[in-house]
Amino acid sequence: MFQWHRFWVPRTGVIDLSDGGFLVDPMRPFWADATAARQLAELIAYRALILLGEPGIGKSTTLAEEAARLRAQSPNGSISIHVDLRAYSSDYLLHKRVFESPEFLSWASGDSHLFLHLDSLDEALLRIDSIANLLPDELPRHPTERLSIRIACRTAVWPSATLEPVLRRIWGDAAVGAFELAPLRRRDVVAAAEATGINADIFFRELYSANVVPFAIKPLTLKLLLALFRKDGALPHSVAEIYYQGCLKLCEEQSPTRRDAQRFGAFTVAQRLRAASRIAAATMFANRYAVWTGPKGDGIPNEDLPLSDLVGSHERGDFPSFEITEQCVREVLDSGLFTSRGP
Repeated sequence: MFQWHRFWVPRTGVIDLSDGGFLVDPMRPFWADATAARQLAELIAYRALILLGEPGIGKSTTLAEEAARLRAQSPNGSISIHVDLRAYSSDYLLHKRVFESPEFLSWASGDSHLFLHLDSLDEALLRIDSIANLLPDELPRHPTERLSIRIACRTAVWPSATLEPVLRRIWGDAAVGAFELAPLRRRDVVAAAEATGINADIFFRELYSANVVPFAIKPLTLKLLLALFRKDGALPHSVAEIYYQGCLKLCEEQSPTRRDAQRFGAFTVAQRLRAASRIAAATMFANRYAVWTGPKGDGIPNEDLPLSDLVGSHERGDFPSFEITEQCVREVLDSGLFTSRGP
């Protein structure tokens, strides 16, 4: 694990990668006003935080560190509870762990402020819709004027229609924020290279020579690049091969919990990559900015491609032939190859 400072960007904001393809560093004084990226500690004024991000980008690590920071500092005698939702398989067990825990009961009967950190909403063994219904039913039963909640979830499966209206009813629109975890800064990659025993200057020359900075700014594929470099003292000469391996890595299910539970999805890694290729072709050649995953009746922006337009092809290759269904497209959009903009 590397000691990185991670930053969050508003869900409807822009992730500024103008530092040579790396996240513009919000900690550099002359760039401070150029980005809306903030550390989690700087978002403490929000009563409800929706913390989103693609698989493997570091949401869980960042949330756990913030929960530990609040527990250690205990501002104004506050209480910090961190719950990993992936460990619970029933409403009863989850309710008991959160709402019947000694820390929660102590807070409810006292006058302190509680910071409730709920991690891995998308990985819970309990169905995500069950949790999305449990929280709206349970939260209003308690003194929410003394409660702040932080929920981490994969962007593609966040139940916005169920949970967001409830959070806004409890705390008001201004007190609810939805943020996405930003990629890595240049200095983060330097630190990772040096911690791995790699000469950062040589590594960066290789990154730019191979044009693979987009992989270096994601923790998941940065580890792949570091491993490739350590093996041969350089990155492979074939840029296409690096991209192929990197994209395959991002198509894999990275969550140990999901892998242990055999929850790999309905499609193989190779099938996901083929479906991603179809999405890439459709967006690039049709000059579309994103895939619209909401109802068509909501009004599709001209620069977006409706999800339904991607459905219907039969794909063959070095994998079992398959149909591009809506389930397939959504499964691929939930991989590390994609990020989101807006709700």
